[in-house]
Amino acid sequence: MFTALRGCKARVLREDFCGTANVCCALVRWRTTCRAIGVDIDAEVLISRAHNLPRLARDCGAA
Repeated sequence: MFTALRGCKARVLREDFCGTANVCCALVRWRTTCRAIGVDIDAEVLISRAHNLPRLARDCGAA
């Protein structure tokens, strides 16, 4: 949809209220040249640090 609307591929994403950061992780898995920033002010829902980010690092060859 982004490409259709903007005429180019998305490279950077900011995901607000992203306790799991699933959208951020999906973008970076899809294309490792992309960057994603996940923001959430509620520390209790930020499970991505413990669960999704380590797996993302393994999937992308960083660990």
